[in-house]
Order: sequence, then C-alpha cells, then structure tokens
Amino acid sequence: MTHIQLKNDIEIAEDLLHTMLSVPEEVELHANTENLVSKDYRIIDLDKLMKKAETANEELEILQKKENINHIEEKILRSEILPKISVETEYFLKYPNMLFFPPVSDPYRMGMAGVTLTYPIGNLFRYKSKKEKNSEELQLLQLQIGEKQESLRHEIFTAYRKFKEAAEQIDVAKEAIEQAAENYRIVKIKYTN
Repeated sequence: MTHIQLKNDIEIAEDLLHTMLSVPEEVELHANTENLVSKDYRIIDLDKLMKKAETANEELEILQKKENINHIEEKILRSEILPKISVETEYFLKYPNMLFFPPVSDPYRMGMAGVTLTYPIGNLFRYKSKKEKNSEELQLLQLQIGEKQESLRHEIFTAYRKFKEAAEQIDVAKEAIEQAAENYRIVKIKYTN
C-alpha cells in the first residue's frame, strides 16, 4: 500500500468515526495507531476461527433458539391430538336443583369422584394445517441458519485471507526496509570515500 492509500483510509475511518459518534466536522479526531499491531502477530487456524465465530454470533444464536422453540411447538401440537385423562370430583351442592328436588334421598349421594377421558376430535382436523405451517417455518429457519453460517464462513475466510496478505506485505516491507538501509549504507560509504 502506498502512503496516499493509507492516508486516505485513515481519513475515511475518521469521517466514519465522526458520523458514528455524531460529532461535528469541526472537531478533530485522530486515531492513535502506534501500538495497534504487535510485532509478534500469529496466524490462528481457520477452523478455530470458524468455530469461535459460530458460537459468538448473536444472529446465529437467535436463529438456533427460534429453531428450538419451533421444535417445542411441534411437540405441543402433537400433544393436542392425544387423549387427555383427568381426575374429577363433583359435590352434591354444585347443582342447586338437587337441593330442592333430590333424585334419590340416599346419604351417600353427597358427591362423586371419577376419571374422565376426553379425545378432542376437532383438533384432529386443525392439527394437519398447523403441522404443515410449523414444518414450513422450521424449514425456513433451517435455511436461514444455513445461509447465515455460509455468509459467516465467507466473511471469516475473506478476513483471514486479507490478514495473511497483510502479514506477507509486512514481511516484504521489512525486507525492503533492510535492503534500503543496506543500500543507503553502501552508497554513503562509496561517496564519502
């Protein structure tokens, strides 16, 4: 990169910083980049970067949680068509007509207890459309998760390649500086003699 490109990039970054912070253009902001990059940089493995990014990405995490919620909704839908068993009790005083006109005047008729089994037939018809809708939403979420993972991998790959390119440029620049210093020393010795 040339000096002009670096200067332009710094000015663009400062303008973006002005915009993001809502600071007027008159206020001068300068980024201090002296100790930004350490001399002992190391290139991390690409697979480790991918795994770390997938666990740290909020959008991907939200999509995965939505997928889990959709699986739970599917289980709830399945439970709606299953028969329901409940224990019920009724007391004699629940029905006021029985107080005035008792059907049988036996003392053991003060209450009833029993087990009720209900099977919701109406939910059988609604289940099919709800299940189709839920499965379509689940497929859509899975596609969104796959798309997000692919775009995340692509972003990481491009950033990784650019980092490796920048690391190589730094090494080449260091060699060029050493060669220029040596050439300067040779020329200086040659013309001083």
